[in-house]
Amino acid sequence: MIEGSGIVDAVLLAPHSNDFLTERREQLSFGFEGIPGDRHFGYTKKAGGRDAHYPRGTEIRNSRQWSAVCPAELSRIASRMEIAHLEPEWIGANLLISGISRLSMLPPFSHLRFIRNGEEVAVLVVSEQNMPCKFPDRLIQRFSPTVPGMGFAKAGMGLRGLVGWVDRPGVICVGDNVKVEVPVVPPDLQAMRG
Repeated sequence: MIEGSGIVDAVLLAPHSNDFLTERREQLSFGFEGIPGDRHFGYTKKAGGRDAHYPRGTEIRNSRQWSAVCPAELSRIASRMEIAHLEPEWIGANLLISGISRLSMLPPFSHLRFIRNGEEVAVLVVSEQNMPCKFPDRLIQRFSPTVPGMGFAKAGMGLRGLVGWVDRPGVICVGDNVKVEVPVVPPDLQAMRG
C-alpha cells in the first residue's frame, strides 16, 4: 500500500571504518551488500551493543546496510539540542529524504522505491527505526558553534531515521523521487495490537 512520497535531497557515504562522518555525493550505488566503500557495507556484520540478543562480536546478517533521515526531523532534534541546525553528515546518514511525514515512524518491512524519469531504479527495505546513540555528540560539538543543550541520544529519540537493507540494487541520485510502500497488516493482527 503506497503511503506517501518524497525526494532525495542528499546521498552520503561513510568512507572511513573508524568514523561515521558521511560525505555528500551526487549519486551512490546500492548493491545487495549495501553501499560499496561505506563503513556499513557487507552481507554480515559483527553484533554490537544494538544486538543484545547475541554475544558481542557474533557474526550476524547485516540489516543496517544504509540509514536515512529527513530534514524536518533533523530540525526537531536541533531544536531539542539548542543548536542552529543538524547536518545528516554529523550523524552518519546515507540518505536525506524530504517530504515523507514522520519518516522515523515507518514500520519494518516498508519499501522505499526510488524513481527517476518514471522508472524504478532501486528498492530499499526498512529493518527498523535507527535508535540514537551518544557517538554523534562529538561530531556535533566539532561542527556546531554552540554546546548542545541536550545530548543527541535523548534529543534524537523517535526522530533518528531508519536503517535497512538493499532489496533491489541500483544507483540512487540526488533528486530521485521516493515512493513509500508500507506492509499490509491484516485486520485481525491490527486488533491484537490494541
